Amino acid sequence: MKFAALALASCLYVAIVLSAGRTAWSQSPYATIFPNLVDFPAGIGGEPIGDLFRQGPIGGGTYYGITTSGNPAVYALPYPAFPEQPTLLAPIPVGAPTAIVPTVDSSGSPTALYSMTDQGWLYKSSLTPDFPTLVGSLGQTIDNAGTPQGSLVSDGTAVYGTTTNGGAGGDGIIYRISLDGSGAHRLHDFATGGGGAPVGGLTAVPVLSFPQGVAVTTTMLFGTTSTGGAFGDGTLFEINLSGGGFKVLHDFNGADGAAPMTALTVVGNTVFGTTSAGGTANDGTVFSFNTLDNSFQSLHSFTGADGAHPMAALATFPLVIEEANPPIFAGAAIVGTTYDGGDANKGTLFYMQPDGTFHSLYSFHGPDGAHPMGPIIWTGPFAADFLGTTMNGGADGAGTVFRGSFNLPEPSSVALGLLGVIMLGVRGAVARKQPSR
Repeated sequence: MKFAALALASCLYVAIVLSAGRTAWSQSPYATIFPNLVDFPAGIGGEPIGDLFRQGPIGGGTYYGITTSGNPAVYALPYPAFPEQPTLLAPIPVGAPTAIVPTVDSSGSPTALYSMTDQGWLYKSSLTPDFPTLVGSLGQTIDNAGTPQGSLVSDGTAVYGTTTNGGAGGDGIIYRISLDGSGAHRLHDFATGGGGAPVGGLTAVPVLSFPQGVAVTTTMLFGTTSTGGAFGDGTLFEINLSGGGFKVLHDFNGADGAAPMTALTVVGNTVFGTTSAGGTANDGTVFSFNTLDNSFQSLHSFTGADGAHPMAALATFPLVIEEANPPIFAGAAIVGTTYDGGDANKGTLFYMQPDGTFHSLYSFHGPDGAHPMGPIIWTGPFAADFLGTTMNGGADGAGTVFRGSFNLPEPSSVALGLLGVIMLGVRGAVARKQPSR
């Protein structure tokens, strides 16, 4: 039987191999992981968090991210020829960056990088070493804006995000800050309802509706709050780009999760996310939400042994099977990390099959990295290669970069079509503003 596209095996085994002078580990016949490709230097720029973004061709290019300790900065990593340390492009003058988002061209490739700091300053960085440009500050035009936290969204004219506190009741706000320097605007104050303390930030989600029988796709902003809601365990919400249409989509109740703290991931009409607590062992959960029928499903409860307290968004890898016995249907495998749990309580790497079958792939132990706080990113082209970071651990305790590769046969043209649809977008970037619903 032949796998005709990117798929993840459900049969696991452990084997230690050596490749290119680095110790690799493999827990699947279709996956090999290389830890410690890069060790972040303590005191210079370490503890990476948040998303990585690629500029350049699939299978190559340069990846950009942020560090939060030492001299916080935007950094660059050429792929696949990694340096021993990342190149620090743009040291952040005021505060530490909490998130980064690119503006993109028509192909989805970043053209500039915008980073928001914990003090509410938005900076613009080029893709080459340079001093960042101050775009604006939340506090200049929003009273009691609070502390920014979580993933950002950009539509090319503005950046959208959340603060974890501030606002009329200290429960946080949703904001929009213009890229032309004209100021920031409050889109929603959680004092008016909908939860409190949003930590994961925002995700752009295309939502399909059928007004008067005509299919219309509207870009909405989805996010979560870590507290509040009907049960006090947080909420899942949506709001449009102009600040209207705010709606609570789900109230977490503890059993299905509590205190979500990560951005969301979109596959077709389904949004995937995690909670940092709740579930059967109170170690967090994986959940999904269908935007067509507004149905919520709790997919997995972490046990501690297989991970605990996820603090990074999920990633997806497409599955299209031409022949298999038993058959595996087309869909997406979910790849993610947990901040704690595993063999050494320093975090894990895992994946889930489309039917919810869960596999714990690796436990971080410290020297190979610890406590990942950034999502896995697909690097391509055919072997489903990916990169990830850990916030701590490594040679200096200031974080690492690791690489993984799902070693699968070359995909068919059908699979490549699905691959283009699912994988080639940039998290947080909206090609154009859609009409509000």
